[in-house]
Amino acid sequence: MKYILTVTGLLFSLFHIHSQSYYNYNTSSGSGFTQEGNAVYYADYMHGKRTAMGEVYRREEFTAAHKTLPGGTLVRVTRLDNGQSVVVRINDRGPFDPDVIIDLSRAAAMKIGLVRKGRARVRLENVGRSNTNPVNGVLPGEAPPPNPYSNMGYSSKGATAQPPKAPSNYSYGSAPAPTGYNYANTTVRGNMEPYPSLPPSASGYGIQLASYTNLNNARNQLRQLENQGIQNLYLWQKGGYYKIVIASFASKNAAAAYLDQLKRQHLQDGLVVKLR
Repeated sequence: MKYILTVTGLLFSLFHIHSQSYYNYNTSSGSGFTQEGNAVYYADYMHGKRTAMGEVYRREEFTAAHKTLPGGTLVRVTRLDNGQSVVVRINDRGPFDPDVIIDLSRAAAMKIGLVRKGRARVRLENVGRSNTNPVNGVLPGEAPPPNPYSNMGYSSKGATAQPPKAPSNYSYGSAPAPTGYNYANTTVRGNMEPYPSLPPSASGYGIQLASYTNLNNARNQLRQLENQGIQNLYLWQKGGYYKIVIASFASKNAAAAYLDQLKRQHLQDGLVVKLR
């Protein structure tokens, strides 16, 4: 009887150790799966929605969608042009574009500099399985590379970060701003809702967040950014593009400091640009 109890206890201990390994991180080599192709990242409007595997997508987590890999697979994604890499956990199916092999969360995309470019060629490697998402895009025990996007102002429960101090705002004329905007300088195009356009006399520096050839797409993205709590947004029409900019800053350093806060608090990348 004592022998049976001893064996039973040993088996229970082994099962417990195995369970801990799987339900935290199992970083064995797995199937040796590798794949090369294009990577993109989720649109912001997907934040808070359920994935095909039933989990809630949160853009501050290090997750991804893949067409065939099982849920919970840990994948190292490495950009082939700059060598930057990030570890993500598969929790969704997709992407549906035949020329794209993986759809990354915004946090993962920012870790490898993908947000600014939108698409890049990558190599995927299966590095294990887990039921929890990687912390800061690395495996346990790995030293994280220098990352300007760490310590983000999000919590796993979706708490909203307080927006950083806004730059100086423009105020041209005394006309009240259209509903939904806090700007006096607006432009109307046909039957479109008025949108905030950068004043012709604007000077100094701004932060360019996006650029579109289609005005309606630019307006929709500007509204999404406003809903995230980002202020002082304008559409700057230049060179055939509608550029979404935050304006204005007296110096390049001031704009760069504000951009750094946007990266940490809003997972928003951008470029510092001279306005005039």
